[in-house]
Amino acid sequence: MVDEAAYRWNIRRKPTYSQEGGYFLSYGVGLEDARCAVLVVQTDHAHPLNYRGVPSKAVLPSDAERAIGLALERGCGP
Repeated sequence: MVDEAAYRWNIRRKPTYSQEGGYFLSYGVGLEDARCAVLVVQTDHAHPLNYRGVPSKAVLPSDAERAIGLALERGCGP
């Protein structure tokens, strides 16, 4: 929940080609009950299934909440 709106966020289980190589993990965020624009959030850490063994960390709900809040502050609508 951010500003009384429910959001869902999703990380691909299978990494993309670039994520396999250890590049930045990204995930999608959208309103829970709407099929509209999706915010793509790029993190500063690798996907856990990268083949290069680059360290990763979990994306927490607080991370997604912070990213949504920042996007809203910058004018991105829900």
